[in-house]
Amino acid sequence: MRIKEVGYLALLIAIVLAIAIGIVEVLGAVPEMTGWWLPVILLIGLVVGILNLATKDAVVFLITALTLVITAGVLSTALAGLGVAGPYLETILLYIVMIVGITAFISGLRTVYALSFK
Repeated sequence: MRIKEVGYLALLIAIVLAIAIGIVEVLGAVPEMTGWWLPVILLIGLVVGILNLATKDAVVFLITALTLVITAGVLSTALAGLGVAGPYLETILLYIVMIVGITAFISGLRTVYALSFK
């Protein structure tokens, strides 16, 4: 398995984990934003950021991540009013944004480093 494939697999695992944790959290089975899943999600985001993106893809990813983070704030407010499904979708979106945020941070650092040595 190539490194890029590991990065894609880590991203897929992180998104599935974010969905599962978001559902379990809203059901009240675990307290909010505590426990083992927060460091796991952040660690997977780090792995994805390190393994996944070449410098040539980083600019597109960073713009996409910025768009996601900005729209997530608006969507969060809109999702709160959806009745029963709203809290689930809002929490899942929060965890996905956390994954993308840490991945974008690492990708941004890698891009700055690569551009500084051109």
